[in-house]
Amino acid sequence: MAKAIYGLKVFMFRSQFNLTAKETKALRLFNLFVTLVYTEAWFRSSQVLEAPLNDLNFFKKIRSFGDIHRETSRVAAKAMERHTWYLGEELVPLAFFDARVPSETKREMAAAVEKEVEGQAPKRP
Repeated sequence: MAKAIYGLKVFMFRSQFNLTAKETKALRLFNLFVTLVYTEAWFRSSQVLEAPLNDLNFFKKIRSFGDIHRETSRVAAKAMERHTWYLGEELVPLAFFDARVPSETKREMAAAVEKEVEGQAPKRP
């Protein structure tokens, strides 16, 4: 987050620096990604019960960032996919305690858990 704040400061005071057009464009793109995609995920990361929905929303935001800059979206998604090793069926029950998850979705989740076949390896994203 320190780099994100530093990037925002540099962009705000860019007239006081000798930035090239390429550097200004890259800094603008970086700051767009930080403000539109990363900041909310960073602030919500300590909320354990909200983790499943937060992760899902974060991936959705990364994907939607492709409308602004496809390559940044692709690289960010690839980087985050390397950090999905901990996601699995074991964490799904946390979503039952997240007030932001609609009751209908929780009912569908409960029905899916009831249908789970014994002996199958947990599914990974």
